[in-house]
Amino acid sequence: MPQYKATKNLFFKSLNKDVIVGEVIELEKEYADKVNADLANVFPETPKVLEPLEKEVVEEPKQEKEVVEEPKQEKVVEESEGQEEKPKRTRKKAKTDTETDE
Repeated sequence: MPQYKATKNLFFKSLNKDVIVGEVIELEKEYADKVNADLANVFPETPKVLEPLEKEVVEEPKQEKEVVEEPKQEKVVEESEGQEEKPKRTRKKAKTDTETDE
């Protein structure tokens, strides 16, 4: 069954179920459409009191994209024989002040 999100607080008397704004409920599509049609006059500012969570999927023809590969540039790393790699610098840990007894 499709799921719908409530945009108004509703009580379904025939189902003995209630939903508040933002809650999700599973209903038959025909029943949800009937509820939306019946409540259109009650809530004229709201297009649908039950919004479907899963939009109807309309398959569109897929367009194949041309894949153009760019030539990769190779990086050349030159190593000089006379220079050695320096170790990374590390920061000294901050010393905490210790209390002295006087």
